Formats: sequence, C-alpha cells, structure tokens
Amino acid sequence: MLSENESYKKNNPVLTGEEWSRRDGVRRDFISFTDQIDRALKYSLISPSENSSLESFGIIIGISSEDIRDLKTFNVESDIPELGIIGMLPIDKIKTIFAPNDRIDFVSKMIENTRNASRIT
Repeated sequence: MLSENESYKKNNPVLTGEEWSRRDGVRRDFISFTDQIDRALKYSLISPSENSSLESFGIIIGISSEDIRDLKTFNVESDIPELGIIGMLPIDKIKTIFAPNDRIDFVSKMIENTRNASRIT
C-alpha cells in the first residue's frame, strides 16, 4: 500500500479519499491510520473523484501496532487519534481488509496477485 506521493511517482494517481489531500502539489507522503472505526468507515464511504474508474470503491485496512514498529511513523496532527506511516505499508503488515460485499472477490484476487508477484522478485 503506497502513500499518495509514492503512488504518484509510479504514475498511478490517487482519485479517492479526501479531495483536499489530492490537490496538485499537495501529495501526502504518508498513509493515515486511526483506531476510530466510525471515522474510518466514514472516510471509506467518500465518493471517488469524477476522474476515477468504476473500479474505485472504499476499503478499510487493519494493521497491528506490533507489526509496524520497524516502519517510519509519526502522530498526525488531527482531531482524532491518527498515525501516519511514511511512504508505504508492506502487504505482509496488513492484518485485515474490509471491502464492500460485491468487491470481496476482486480484493482477494488483487491481494493474492500482489503476494505472488512479491514472491517472484
């Protein structure tokens, strides 16, 4: 999982999430996590931009505090508890993914393809 800035560098623009964080020239270099499930759900329901494809949909990623100790993190200035992970989150750090029911197969295949690709390299 890449930050918006890392995704942009790979020519894969982020078209979902908060619009203010997608303005040209303001590319976040971190991935934001919170333990406030109601807020995470609210963010996952934000509509994608008009430029996104029909494949855009919200998800919630779950991680473990023990598994991120070796990553570069910081406390994000926010009105809720929020942790920023700099750059990218390795797939092996993801503990759970919540996705819409009609997208579970798609997400499962995407994760399996990513795991297979990382085994090859």
